[in-house]
Amino acid sequence: MKLAIMLPEGENKLPSAFLQVVYSSHSMQAVYGSNANYAGFEHRHTYRTSVALKLSSIHVGALFGLDDLTKYYCKMGQADLRDDSGWTPLLWVATKGHEAVVRLLIEPTDVDVDAHDNDGRSPLYWAASNGHEAVVRLLIERFDVDVNTKSFRSMSPLSRAAANGHDSVVRLLIERNDVDPDAKDNDGRTPLSWAAGNLRGAVVQLLIEWNGVDVDAKDSHGRTPLSYAAEEGHEDLVRLLLEQDNINPNVKDSQG
Repeated sequence: MKLAIMLPEGENKLPSAFLQVVYSSHSMQAVYGSNANYAGFEHRHTYRTSVALKLSSIHVGALFGLDDLTKYYCKMGQADLRDDSGWTPLLWVATKGHEAVVRLLIEPTDVDVDAHDNDGRSPLYWAASNGHEAVVRLLIERFDVDVNTKSFRSMSPLSRAAANGHDSVVRLLIERNDVDPDAKDNDGRTPLSWAAGNLRGAVVQLLIEWNGVDVDAKDSHGRTPLSYAAEEGHEDLVRLLLEQDNINPNVKDSQG
């Protein structure tokens, strides 16, 4: 089954660099080339994923990292075009980490680099969550990127990177002097709380070395990073947290 590509009104063909996508329940295969009879393919991409079937050409280019296709429709002013699910091309490419395509999409100064999906997640959120260091670096170099933007669950990019153990991304984010190291989500958990609870030792080390981080921050249930690490039985993390001057080893949560 082939994935239909939606063309702009008034167009009836793709540019010289075309895309054919074959979709099945097991995999998605994109074949990219420049010959109209589908011979002599230049690139072949296979993804084990599911995507919406109604994507425009620029969204498909962003999803599969196809520079020429994306560049063509960027020049037509479609960098901020939303698909049927409310996603922009930059949101798609941020999830996949295609650095070259990100560069194309953020080149226009008026592109919305903080465009949120229907769950309030931004391109920076997705790139940080998936550990795409190069994409995160490109995005935070833009002065108009909100590094503290939150999803509907109120998780920040830093919280997502910390929770998933992407220490290189955490390091990039904390170098921005406007990032909130103690940003709390709907459950009152901070980036350090998530890192400790998920046993991300390298991230915990990075965060506690950062001046201003509340190592004893309580969440909505009265739990601290130390209590999460202790619950998981991680002795090295517990020892590291107990070495901090302002830690309370006897704190009690809402359950006592």
